[in-house]
Amino acid sequence: MSATIVTPAPARRETLGAADRARPFLRRDTFYAEADDGVQFASSGPAFHLSGRGSFPVFERIAPFLDGQVSRAELRAALGPAHWPVVERILGHLAERGFLRWIAQEDVDTVGEDDRATYAEQIAFLAQYTDTPHASFATFRDEPLSLVGQCPLGDALAQNLAANGHRDLTVVDTSGAGPLSDDARHAAHLLILPTAEAYAWFARHRGQLDPARCLLVLPVGDRLWVLPHAWRADTRSAPDWKDAVIALEAAGVAPALETLFAAAEEGLTPLQGRAASVQVQRMLGALLSYEIFKGLTGALAPETEAGAISLDATTGETVAHRILPSTQRSRVMSAPASSPTEPTTSLTPDDSRPDDYGRWERLVGSLTMPVTGFADEHLVQLPLKVAVATTGEGSAVRAPSLWTLADARSEAIARVYETLVASLEPSGPLLPFTSFDGERAEIDAARIFRRSRANAAGRYERSAAAIGVALTEGDATLRAVWKAATEHLLLQHVSEPAGAVVAAAPEGTVSTFLADVAGTGDLGYIALGSLAVAGTALEIHVVIATLAADDRLLWHVAAGDSAAAAAAAAATEVIALVQYDDARATTPSMEIWPGIDPRALVAAGAAGAARAAGAAETTTRARVFAASLRAPVLTAADLHAAAAVVLG
Repeated sequence: MSATIVTPAPARRETLGAADRARPFLRRDTFYAEADDGVQFASSGPAFHLSGRGSFPVFERIAPFLDGQVSRAELRAALGPAHWPVVERILGHLAERGFLRWIAQEDVDTVGEDDRATYAEQIAFLAQYTDTPHASFATFRDEPLSLVGQCPLGDALAQNLAANGHRDLTVVDTSGAGPLSDDARHAAHLLILPTAEAYAWFARHRGQLDPARCLLVLPVGDRLWVLPHAWRADTRSAPDWKDAVIALEAAGVAPALETLFAAAEEGLTPLQGRAASVQVQRMLGALLSYEIFKGLTGALAPETEAGAISLDATTGETVAHRILPSTQRSRVMSAPASSPTEPTTSLTPDDSRPDDYGRWERLVGSLTMPVTGFADEHLVQLPLKVAVATTGEGSAVRAPSLWTLADARSEAIARVYETLVASLEPSGPLLPFTSFDGERAEIDAARIFRRSRANAAGRYERSAAAIGVALTEGDATLRAVWKAATEHLLLQHVSEPAGAVVAAAPEGTVSTFLADVAGTGDLGYIALGSLAVAGTALEIHVVIATLAADDRLLWHVAAGDSAAAAAAAAATEVIALVQYDDARATTPSMEIWPGIDPRALVAAGAAGAARAAGAAETTTRARVFAASLRAPVLTAADLHAAAAVVLG
């Protein structure tokens, strides 16, 4: 097939519908070539092959017109009715696969013809990511920016912004010692550059400035950091520069900011060494201008929306660092809890959730995140999978799995964040909770947030209450309820020992496997009974697993939807301690309850008799109160948290 393409004539717009007036934008990074009996297309995304003899010469002729300069109707008129069906099919395939967008004429009209011609590259770039590239460009062009400080970094930033079409950059006067101007106070985007004058000005006025409106460039050794900034008005749960400074100082990466401010007030420049070179500053200026372009257009997510970026002045390497809002930034709120997810423990590989690890892994980051990495690469991953998460505080949080290392690491991350939530500051001394059968209660916040200032007196070192963190509200509620039930029954048996020694599980079960891999240790189980949760179908079984190893009695208490599931979960924890290759390692239960000998929880006179597996258990019916927890750190992490407490 061949077609003669003529320059399209303008169509009468008043007679055309929206679809005919739309303009095609082909991705600027599209590569195409003749292949076999069609065309091979490729870009930064997936490639595809379009079959059809004669497709390549047709596309080769129409490609120059897919730059947004003509409408669908104009292109159709130029091709004629004989050739248009073939072209329409090609364009349809390209649009379905993300190679081409149809941009509405209404969007095109938001930018004048002169600007469309001058900034065609910028608009075409935006058209790769949004259906409104012209409106996005207009927002970038007209959004006011305020610059504090003058240096080569600022010069490069201004030049790059102007070259890409920005027209409203104001330099804030920092020469006077007077009060903060209204313009600076209400500036939507206040860019603080690393100069002595800028830092001294910022030190004087920062208390009057909204942290979300300030973008701070911070020098740290041979690295220049661009700290988080709220590019949109609806980002209350996003981190700001204060959160970044807290994270960097906690990691020992950055010096105390007050030291930099004090030096700036004495006229000493914050920039030192290679970071002060003009070349490095100009490099960061280009990088920052692109961040601003992404942030103001909204077409792409800027790195500084969810964290910070750092530029190595020696190597030129740029690294993105995710940052979460500080746990002390705002009070945690409670809301009605979701129904707990229905337990589906099958004691088979079906319990594994390796596909969830991608979401958990995003919560790991060296330097600035609560989980900084993993220290389990050297561990033998047989017979169990064992994970060791390292935290910003320098501690190690361990978790095992019967199935995959991804499951173990996901659990370790969840445990770190459950500890983090326990340190959040509650909105008041009492929080509203609701039981699953509809009763309301005011719960002492110190029972839930045991690591917060609310429990500064240490009244609730232990409590029949717990926090659960998960990827869904239902899973978070279930974790919290299971852990609270475990605490409740354990406390009951500490006061009145009534546990029962449980015999080994039948052949062919996970429990049998665990008994085999326990080695020479004497793996045993103590059943603490079960808890029926009023208002739900949940019956939570609680079992302690014990293991004698290296002159130590290892133990852990766990919950499950059956006694077998609870026993397997508990045994997995104690057997894994041997794999950690650390004589100091303890299970979570041993850490929380260091003074307990679980053998003392067995009912008097029953210590020598092992109850048959599956024998009737003592079931306690109890009312469990629960609430969902809301805090910026959870929203930013895309996590859900819930708290539960057993009141009887």
